[in-house]
Parts: sequence; C-alpha cells; structure tokens
Amino acid sequence: MISRLLRLARPLAFLLGAALSLLAIYSYAATAQMVIRDPALVLPDAPQWTAAQLESALDGRFENNLLLLSLIAEIVFIFVLRGKVYEKVQQDAVARDGITPELRATFQDPVVRWAHLWEEISVILIIYLMIAKPFKIGWE
Repeated sequence: MISRLLRLARPLAFLLGAALSLLAIYSYAATAQMVIRDPALVLPDAPQWTAAQLESALDGRFENNLLLLSLIAEIVFIFVLRGKVYEKVQQDAVARDGITPELRATFQDPVVRWAHLWEEISVILIIYLMIAKPFKIGWE
C-alpha cells in the first residue's frame, strides 16, 4: 500500500511543480500586460509613468523566472531521469535484501549532488531577489 503511494508521489510532485511554474509564468505575463495597458492600476496617484518607473516595476522578474525555469529543467533532465535508474537499482537491492554496490554508487552520484547544490543556491537567489529587489531604479 505504501509503495503504491510512494510510486504516485514522484509524478504528482513533478506535475504540481510544473503547474506552479506555469502559473508563475502566466502571472508574470498577465501582470506585465496589465501594467502596460494601464499603469495607473499599479500606481493610482501618479498621472503618468516615466519609462524608468515602468521598467523598475517589471524589472527583476525575468531573473526569478529564469531561475525557476532552470529548476524545472533540472527536475526533468536530472532528477526524473536519474530517479528511474535509482528506482531499478533500489528494486534490485530490495530483492537482494541489502545495500548493493550499485545502490551505494547511485547515492553518491556527483551529478545529483551538484543538482541539489544548484537547487539550494537558486532558491536562496530567488528569495533574495524577491526581498531585496536589487534591480529597482527608484522613484523620482
């Protein structure tokens, strides 16, 4: 019973991550369209925006989305593909009732270690960009 749930967990987590990433991209596109159509929706007190203010309002989102897309690519091309290999080796180890050298080698896969390191760095950078907004030009 638990193994069935665990088999479903990985694809569901992947689909949920992909859906959330697509939602973030859609949200960015919708916000950009709304601001371009009517900048007064974002800043109702200002009669007109300067080009610098409009650029400042939209700046920084590209970097966040680029980092999110790199995480999606990492999930698809590293974690899913290596996970399939790991799953086969794990089933073999369960059949032998012990830790096999192949299983130990998959635990120490350097590509997966670097991918996890990039994942942690990307999340820290995304949080930093969301909080600090280093690309903001400022209001005149």
